Amino acid sequence: ADPACVLKAARLVATCADLPAEAAAEALGCVEEELYEIVHELEAADGGAELLGPSEAPAAAQRLARALSARLRRQGAREAGPGLRGRRRERPPRFSAAELALLRRLSAAHSEWHPIFSDQLAPLAEVGAALSGPLALERGLPDGLPAAELEMRMRYYHEKKVPQLRWMLHQARALLGGRQTAAVPSSDAEPLVIDLGCGKGDFALLLAAAMPQLRVLGIDANADAVTYASERALAAGLTNTCFRVADAASLE
Repeated sequence: ADPACVLKAARLVATCADLPAEAAAEALGCVEEELYEIVHELEAADGGAELLGPSEAPAAAQRLARALSARLRRQGAREAGPGLRGRRRERPPRFSAAELALLRRLSAAHSEWHPIFSDQLAPLAEVGAALSGPLALERGLPDGLPAAELEMRMRYYHEKKVPQLRWMLHQARALLGGRQTAAVPSSDAEPLVIDLGCGKGDFALLLAAAMPQLRVLGIDANADAVTYASERALAAGLTNTCFRVADAASLE
């Protein structure tokens, strides 16, 4: 594979939800984790992954693409072994340049919160226990999916969605803990957390299950998503969370 092709594939993985890394890696004949390293360098660069030509990609991404291309040529474009390509490795969430800038602005606005971008996550066992039974992520999948698509979606859950939720839970605990130790008036009321743009309620439900001392309100403009989130909360017996249909941009 030509380095320019590798960079183009990595760029598409970073910007196009319809091209999973697994499919791109299989087309290139490489291990998925190698492609993710290039994606990470593109996402972390100023300007994100929307770079035009190979010469505009960050130097680290170019070096990785050249090294991967050379290895693929040496192995004669043979497919990576199924044990490697199917191996799942825990990856903390990656952030684009725009997302990093947003996190820095949020951190500046909340002096007691210092976001940790990659290396600290809530325990996997805790998140797995909270998101089980009626709250299991896979319960939202349509029935009758082809085996290949089902595997792709499950991989997305385990390799992207779950690390994101673990990072968010860890950050929420840090922020709430900081506010509890700050000099604020005491109150007997349970702390209220509002999840704007909650979608199907994955994070709001996780927060309510993992931290029952909280009240959690999920808000989303999609009525179908809110209905599904409410049904999940009811099925799980969570009484400290509720969901409402609203446009977050119109709230005051």
